[in-house]
Amino acid sequence: MGGGRRVKTGRSDAEWLASSLCFGSYKHVCDDEDLDNRDCIRARNAQKELLKQTKQQIPSFLHAQGRSYDGTPWTDRFFKWIKGLEMSARKRGALDAHLNSHHFPDEEHGLED
Repeated sequence: MGGGRRVKTGRSDAEWLASSLCFGSYKHVCDDEDLDNRDCIRARNAQKELLKQTKQQIPSFLHAQGRSYDGTPWTDRFFKWIKGLEMSARKRGALDAHLNSHHFPDEEHGLED
């Protein structure tokens, strides 16, 4: 067998790419489609992270109010439970702000009055 790259690994690929870039033997020029795809992926990942944070913040907010839901969260029953919670206008406003940040409340869940 001849020499060269036999086993493809992330490390060997990275070393090859770094060497090629260092010596100018490899150049990739992003076209508009590449840039659009990159921007879409970044935006999607940012939205997923925000959704994850919001889904963590809502139960934490409710827990701080002494409330916890025993069932499965993010279901119609969960949203009806949230709607039925009695709390001050300020706390309700804060909770609604969390929910509205990801369009949780809508006519489907009956949270918009």
